[in-house]
Amino acid sequence: MPDLDRRPYKDLGKRTAEEAAKRVGQSKKVAVIIHREFGALKIPNLEIEMDALTEGLKQKGVTVEPIEKVEMLSVGLAKPPAFAAAIESLKEAEVIVSVVGFPMSPGQAPTAFKNYKSKFIVVAPYQPNLKGLLQEGIIQVFIVPRFPASATTQAFPQNFDNGFQVFTPNDAAKLP
Repeated sequence: MPDLDRRPYKDLGKRTAEEAAKRVGQSKKVAVIIHREFGALKIPNLEIEMDALTEGLKQKGVTVEPIEKVEMLSVGLAKPPAFAAAIESLKEAEVIVSVVGFPMSPGQAPTAFKNYKSKFIVVAPYQPNLKGLLQEGIIQVFIVPRFPASATTQAFPQNFDNGFQVFTPNDAAKLP
């Protein structure tokens, strides 16, 4: 893979590390929820992103521990029961980074997550339910591929700024 293709995902991993490091407390540990296939199958962009995330956290004295691998429903979205089980097993973590979205089962109340001490960072394609979770303060950071401004927008991002956007509860209203 040429270096040009890797840069946005290196930048994404570094930016995710920065956001997580800002929110971690004394434990200096960040939990990650990732695709079950990670490590078993070659997923180049995800491997690059995770390497940059791990290295970025390491530079800030933070470790990635534990890593929960979940079964996927589709690209970028975990199966809701698998995700719920992962969240439950990690609910004492200070920061949880999810690169598999934040899927919820039908009837699952978002308020259930308010009792968790974890700060959630979601790095995933846009999902409509994430705006509400962000507005309610359940998710503290949502990093999403940049919404195309026009038909002339580059098809492949060249760096973080032209490829991704960061949203917090303060600017969640800007999401569609």
